[in-house]
Formats: sequence, structure tokens, C-alpha cells
Amino acid sequence: MKAKENEKTFPESESPKPENPKPENPKPENPKPENPKPESTNSQSLNSQSPEPEDPSDGPEPEKTVWVCQYQSCDRSGSAEVLEAFRQAQLPPGTRVESSGCMGQCSSGPTVRVSPDRIWYCRVKPSDVEAIVEEHLERGKPIDRLLNPRIHLRFYY
Repeated sequence: MKAKENEKTFPESESPKPENPKPENPKPENPKPENPKPESTNSQSLNSQSPEPEDPSDGPEPEKTVWVCQYQSCDRSGSAEVLEAFRQAQLPPGTRVESSGCMGQCSSGPTVRVSPDRIWYCRVKPSDVEAIVEEHLERGKPIDRLLNPRIHLRFYY
């Protein structure tokens, strides 16, 4: 075969080299230091296996979290009073109460969700809080009459 007139052919020993050859052993862009210094020289943190929390209020995650929606339609339906009732209640150890943004159940608010149990309550009133605390949070039995039917489907046979 004939080579085109504009194309140059080179024997392997005389082939042109690229203009910017890559080095054989390139260095990583963000090398890690070989001996990183400890962040704290506190002897307690050096001797323990797990690092200390930075803030004393940082501790283990609670066992349960009660989320009370405070978004528009839930707020109009009285969710602020429900949240206050949970905050005033004697909660079991390891349980915390948090306000929440919209949970997508606007037509059935105030909405209360208990995690990690994956229980959703609807149309909760401040008078329902005592039953939720005693039956669900303390005894582990969700309140059937308050379960959100859009989430907790019931099948009757």
C-alpha cells in the first residue's frame, strides 16, 4: 500500500515523541501525610478507642424520635399544641421530640411520626399525646385508632 503524500511514515526507532510525555510515576494530586498528627493532645482521647464528642451535648443517638409536623395545614389544625404536649409529657429515657417540616400528609394533620418504628399518626390532638406516650413509647404498642390509613393499610378478610 502507498502512504498518502501528506502523511509521513517513520520507522519505529525514529517515531516522533509526544510533546507532553506523562511521567512514569505520577504523584497523586492530594497526597496523604505519612504520619498524621493527632487532632488533640488530650491524653484521654489518645488512650480511648473512639474519639470524644466535640460538644458535651453530643451523645448517643436517641432510641426513638417523635416528629411533629409544624407546616402550614398541620399548624392550622393545632400541631403547635400537640408539639407542646409532647414536650411537657414524661417521655421514656432515650426518646426525644422534634418539630418537623411537611411530611406530605397535609389532609390528615396534625401528623406525628415515630422513628425508627415507622409509625405515622394522623389527626393527633393534644389529648392523644398521653396515650401515645404510655401505650406506644413505653409499652411498644401503637395506637390503632390514630394510625394513618394511607400509610398503615388494613386488609379485612
